[in-house]
Order: sequence, then structure tokens, then C-alpha cells
Amino acid sequence: NENKYDLYFLAEKLETNFITSLYYAKTNPRESELKIASFSGNEKDNKELEKIRKWNFDSGAFWLAYSNFLDTVKKHTRIDKELIEQLKKLKVKLQKELTLKIEDPDEIVQALIDRTLFIKFLEDKHIINSFFYNFHFSKHTRVKDIDFGYKTLLNEHDIKNINKLFDNINKLFNNVLFKKPTIENKYLSEGVLDLIYKAISRYDWNDNQLSLFDFRFDVIPIEFISHIYEVFLESNQLDEGIYYTPDKLAHLIIDDTIINTGTVLDPTCGSGMFLVLAFRKLLEYNPAPKTKDIYKIIEHKNKLLKEFIFGIEKENAAWRLTVFSLYLEILKGIPADEIKQYIKQNLKNNSEIPIFPPDFSDNIINRNALEVKAEKIPHKGKFFDYIIGNPPFLEIKPNSEEISFINDYSTKIDGKSIKAKDIIGHNQISQAFMLKIKDWDKPKTRFGFVQNSSNFYNEKSADFQKFFFKQYQIENFYELSR
Repeated sequence: NENKYDLYFLAEKLETNFITSLYYAKTNPRESELKIASFSGNEKDNKELEKIRKWNFDSGAFWLAYSNFLDTVKKHTRIDKELIEQLKKLKVKLQKELTLKIEDPDEIVQALIDRTLFIKFLEDKHIINSFFYNFHFSKHTRVKDIDFGYKTLLNEHDIKNINKLFDNINKLFNNVLFKKPTIENKYLSEGVLDLIYKAISRYDWNDNQLSLFDFRFDVIPIEFISHIYEVFLESNQLDEGIYYTPDKLAHLIIDDTIINTGTVLDPTCGSGMFLVLAFRKLLEYNPAPKTKDIYKIIEHKNKLLKEFIFGIEKENAAWRLTVFSLYLEILKGIPADEIKQYIKQNLKNNSEIPIFPPDFSDNIINRNALEVKAEKIPHKGKFFDYIIGNPPFLEIKPNSEEISFINDYSTKIDGKSIKAKDIIGHNQISQAFMLKIKDWDKPKTRFGFVQNSSNFYNEKSADFQKFFFKQYQIENFYELSR
């Protein structure tokens, strides 16, 4: 389902005949299945069948007809929300466990979680399977077990082989997420490994019970990574207006903005939603070659990323999620069996050619886009065909590092000097970005941005409004706050 559908039909065999039942698709499988209706095909069902005709879905009448069912759904937990809650709890518990060993555990916690997500994605897709584990862990006493894998190593507190697995994934996929940071053995305590094991096993922290069903990471859509972004944001960031971009809004902006092949920059890339969608759009204009050679397909996607996709992200956790999302996007659409066979052949041949040959991660810079020190300015001297993003909606505080941008930044546009402090109202950071992105534009650069609506009707932002409407030719303007 990959969280794409709300409903599914299921043919069920009874003693004498079959019936077709309609279920809600997004409930937690640990909870009772939510059956909406059943249809046996007899005359009595005709009225019930009328409720599921196409026009009833189009008009919304379907949900009115089953309003009682909707009330029941609200009481149940969606699978995607359950995973988010699980990751939130895991983050907090890992931080608590590691605080005794390291002053600032956030980077280690983030690395453990995103490495776990990537490994489970590969395992559940069967991209790395028994052949992979037999090849690398042939001396392990349980390697012949049908379910041998990451969970086995976690459950056995096998620190040496867990770090060996991280290293093997890094060599095979050329994945920067497995290079840095180095996770020392002392951080992989029994407590840490138990927490990760329980989290991916859908452990109920309240009832202290393991679920019969693990989370399935192969069916989690890449867009879902954006929701994970909020897990790693501090509560004060959420309060101040730093959020992930809703999927549909991101799609709208990308579709409106990117009209052909060109370089793309997101200076506030967060979890990478805009860059993932931009990459997909570029693949529409530059499709992968029709070949059975998996390496050529992956190489094509890698080169496209390396040449056209660029980002900047201040928060390390979000930067890692952006890179993670793009790694998964490279593999999207390639049959898992073919990737698995490619890996198998490489291992047999002792080939050290990684799955991701050019490392595109250098394009995504972990730095402050509003940096004013010349030697630290990200993507300095580069210019882009498309600049997109959703900067935070918050006021720059006097003690924050971005205040240097307000106080010190100036640029020349059309020969005229413009100072940040002269046009930015309320120290609003979203206004600061609309000035800064002019440093990266070309004469025909197209922009697609989310802005807080107060920038355009607040009297104290009059100077910004004058600057904005002079510098940007508006093609589409959507008011989403009403």
C-alpha cells in the first residue's frame, strides 16, 4: 500500500460462496481490522453497491454514507503515525542512554537511527539477503538461520559485527551516512542495542510487549522521510515555525517551477522533500537508459544528481535525512531482485565497484545558508536555473547566528547596493532568504517558495514588499492561509 491508498477490497471465501469486503487500509494491524462493508452479489446488496460507485467517491458522498465508520477510524492509530511515535520514543530513550557516555549525543543518535532505517529498507526489499550475510558473516554461528540479519546482531549485542555491517554497507553503497560519524564501540552498549531492536520490532513501550508484526520498511514511501524530520526537530524549533513541507504543497511548487532540465538549489532543504521531487522531475526530462545493466541505470541517476541537484541545510539531522532520501530515490523503480543479483555478482567477483559510484552528497552542504563570512558561504560563486524552498517562519533572535546577516549583509542588484537591515521587517528569516537567494540566481532563474503571508500585508514589512515585487516577476501566487 505504501501509504498511498485509504481503502482496499478483499475477496473472502465462506462455506458456500465468496464475498467481497471493503477495508480501511491504514490501520495498525495489531488492532482489529476495520471492515466497512461486505458484498455477496445478491439482490439485497444492490443498495450497498450503489454507495461505492465512482461518482460517490468523486462527490464525497461515499464518506457521508459511512460516517459511522469514520468515527471508528478516528479512534484507531494509522501505521505511519505509529512509526513516527516509535521513532520519537526511540530518539528520547537513546539520548538518555548515551548522555552518560557523551556530552552531546544527538549526532550519534541521528546516525544510529538513519543507518537503521537504511539497513531495514535494504533487508525488507531483499536487496541485501542471505547471500550477502553468508558472504560477510560466514563465521557467525547463526548465519544459516533463515531470519539472520541486523536484528540478530542487535539482539545478541554483537558490537563487532554491527560495526562490520556498517562498514560493508558503506563500501557497497558508497554511502556517506555510514562514513560519518564514527560510532565507537562504547556507544553501542547493550542498552542502546536493545532499544533499537525493540523499536524496529514494534515494541509497545507502554505495555512492555513485542508485536507479532515488525514494521515493514520496504513499503514506506520516500516522502515519509519528511515526516520523520519532525522527530529530530527540537520542540523550540517547532514552536518557532520550522516544519516539514506537506507533500501536496511541495508537488505543486515543483510542478509550477521546474519546466525543463536545469540546476536546482534548495537553500533550506530540511529533509529533502523538494530535492527528491525536483530529481524526479529531472528524470522525466532525462529518463534512465532502457537496459538490464543495473550499474548503468544507477550511474545515470547518480550523474544526474551530481550535476543538477544542490542543497543547503544548517541542521545536521535534516542534512542526513536529505542525503538518505536521495539515496533511496536512486534505487526507486529498479526491481529489488535485479539490484540483489547485481550485488551478488559483485561479491562473487570480489568487485569493489560501489552501487553509488560518484558521491553526490558534497552537493548537499551542511551549513547555514545565511552565512556572511566569505570563506564559509555555501555554493559561493554558483548560479542555478531553479531555486526552491520553504524557509522557516520565525523572527531572528538577537543572540542567534543569523543576526549577523541582518546586521552585516549587503549586496548589489542592478548596480544598486541593498542592505539586509534596510528591507527585512521584524527580523523575519523568511524575508532574509528572499534577499539571499539573489546571490545564486541567473537572469532567467525560476523561483518556487513558501512564504508566511504576513510578509505581504504587515505594515512593518513595507520595505520588504517593495523589494520583493520589484525583484521578482510573479507568475503564480497561492494564498493558503485562508
